[in-house]
Amino acid sequence: MDLIHESYQAHFFCDNSDILATPIVLSQLLEALAGFGVMPTLGNEINARTAEKKQFIIMLSTDEKLRIEFPNDRIVVASEGKTIEEFSALLAPIMDRLSSGFPAKSGIRMSIVTTKLYSGNSQEYDDLYDKLFTYRKVKPFEWDNRIVLRENLDGEAINVVSTIRRCEASIGFINNGSTSDIILSEVDINTSPRNIAARFPISDSVRVFDELLQLNTKSREELNRYFDN
Repeated sequence: MDLIHESYQAHFFCDNSDILATPIVLSQLLEALAGFGVMPTLGNEINARTAEKKQFIIMLSTDEKLRIEFPNDRIVVASEGKTIEEFSALLAPIMDRLSSGFPAKSGIRMSIVTTKLYSGNSQEYDDLYDKLFTYRKVKPFEWDNRIVLRENLDGEAINVVSTIRRCEASIGFINNGSTSDIILSEVDINTSPRNIAARFPISDSVRVFDELLQLNTKSREELNRYFDN
């Protein structure tokens, strides 16, 4: 199978009521993130309880491969087309600059999500299915294999979620957006949602993200045994 796309996301769950779509905040973000080639645009989120629609700031690169988003409940740094090492080298200075601009901000959760998309033929997909499942009498064209492990990191409960899925998807950069039969491999390393204390100062986020990235890399290397020829 061929690796056709990879993307990475870092989530810093926090209260962003101080980062509103106003000229003052936009100017502040432009100054803080100068040098990363991003410009402001707006997204919309809907409050599930009240159905209220609210705009939030997205800092987007001109090639749209780097996004820094500020919805109400988190900061998201998302990147496409880079290796995990390149993403780590990009994430650290971004969080450092945001820490300087918003030093009082603290997070209640943090996560790193890495996604890889693979393309192959039906036989390769069936062979992968046989490696993952014990029920061999069927040849499904869609399936989902997901496991969740628990790790401990400096006394913090960490969820390690690994998913391999065969699915049909319409993705703009694959086959001109036509429906394609692909394999998705995702690793989500996240702190436990049961603890909602604001215990992650943004000034310490680079260190924590680095440790989560190391766990993600370890889990990713274990999944690679299914894709390395």
